[in-house]
Amino acid sequence: MSKLKFPLLIDPSLNKTFYEKWSSRPIGVGRFYDFDKLERDKIFVKQYPDNLGWVPFLQIRERHYPTAIQAFYIMAKCYPEKDLIVSNIKGVKIYISLG
Repeated sequence: MSKLKFPLLIDPSLNKTFYEKWSSRPIGVGRFYDFDKLERDKIFVKQYPDNLGWVPFLQIRERHYPTAIQAFYIMAKCYPEKDLIVSNIKGVKIYISLG
């Protein structure tokens, strides 16, 4: 049995596929869902993402930078044994972990 508390962030066997097929793909533009307006238009869909706890995520209205996101993933190094992803963008190290 694995001694890891969480599943791996990325499977090491997928690194080659990631770099060949996914590292240079464009980042999609985010969308804000106005559930109040949808309900006024008699479109009652909020219950589905609400049951999953996704409503706050679907209502994020933050600026994002697709080129920076893409650069993050291109430069990312994965350390599955530590549940850690480290990227280095313009000399700034960025760490993402489960803990």
